[in-house]
Amino acid sequence: MIYQWKGNLINVSDIKIAEGTLDSIKIDNTLRGYIHLNKVVVGMDDNPITSDLTEFTYDVVMENEKPVFKGDSIPWYGINSLFYHDEDSNYYQAQIRNGQLQLYTETGGPYAAYCAAGFDPNLITEQEITYIDTDDNNREKTVVIFGNRMTPSEGTAEDGYKKVTARLKINQKQTLNIANVPVETTFNITEVNRPGYNLVGIVSNVEDAAVNGASISGEIMPNSDNNITYTNKRVVSDISIQKTDENGEGLSGAVFQLLIKEDGEYRTVKNTDGIGGLESITIDEETYVGAFRTNGNPKSLTDLPDGEYRLDEVFVPDGYTNVVGKIYFKIENGVITSTTANEFNEVELDTTTGTISLLKIANIWGVELPEAGGTGPWVYAVPGSILLLGAGILLVKKIRNR
Repeated sequence: MIYQWKGNLINVSDIKIAEGTLDSIKIDNTLRGYIHLNKVVVGMDDNPITSDLTEFTYDVVMENEKPVFKGDSIPWYGINSLFYHDEDSNYYQAQIRNGQLQLYTETGGPYAAYCAAGFDPNLITEQEITYIDTDDNNREKTVVIFGNRMTPSEGTAEDGYKKVTARLKINQKQTLNIANVPVETTFNITEVNRPGYNLVGIVSNVEDAAVNGASISGEIMPNSDNNITYTNKRVVSDISIQKTDENGEGLSGAVFQLLIKEDGEYRTVKNTDGIGGLESITIDEETYVGAFRTNGNPKSLTDLPDGEYRLDEVFVPDGYTNVVGKIYFKIENGVITSTTANEFNEVELDTTTGTISLLKIANIWGVELPEAGGTGPWVYAVPGSILLLGAGILLVKKIRNR
């Protein structure tokens, strides 16, 4: 007679055998799966854009009919197999080999390390580890790390849970790994929409996996690598920007900073966003990233993905006072579809060609505005009166079939 146990680990002490009734026992106890999630970004020509390091967000849900998520059976997740993180979202791997604690970072390792409190590989709360960075002149460094465990629900710590979840981010140079997933667990992974990118494919080696829009679901294959790859196409546009005076002549010396809306808030554009024509400009010891300086000619910004943008004039030409405010515009499917106007901006919008003209962005020439209680009335005695010059920004959108 053969007794076979599937689905969980088994202890010999749990087996009750009557004398003379057992011929053999078969135990299958390597019953866990491993998910690898990868990202690919392609251009309008379907060729990979390897330089694009945009992060994409994924919601991961795993469920089991039994309360199998308990103790060490709560899945871990890691970026490029680094299963711990610090408070700055840097990832690490810590492990004990031949009695020696070793630490890996995102850039190197293994490094000899020690933990004064004694390292516990299953602990998700903070642990302080000191290591010798042989890639940095053998400097001794200390880091506080936390374990990357998925969040359990639908159960108790004592009896186990039926569900675990996590929200995770990766770029295309990273692989999201989810380890220690019990057998017979179902999963659902959904990519959160990222403006400027269209999801064009999800491929997987998981048997009978189902793809629905931005989601893929299936049952974890035990003792296997479950590989999933999301591919997104970047939709981009080129824009030419020119600051002009009231006569339409180019005006030099202004500095603009470009911001993009993300998670409901505007942030400055970074080098990793892949937009061309921007640089870091320092003025009076303050550095503006994602910026450009006007020289009177049209300034080209390239590879802008779909999204909502804000253009700030952070420095005006000598002799002008900035009363422009902020300029907003939006790109959808490679076409500038809307922008905002105020008393200083006269907006002309051609949605057919994707061209916007922002005209008469007025600056005050030559004087500072008086403060309350100051000598304001002297302004009216200035010979020749104040000249209000119209300045403008011309945004000419050029759709690129990359």
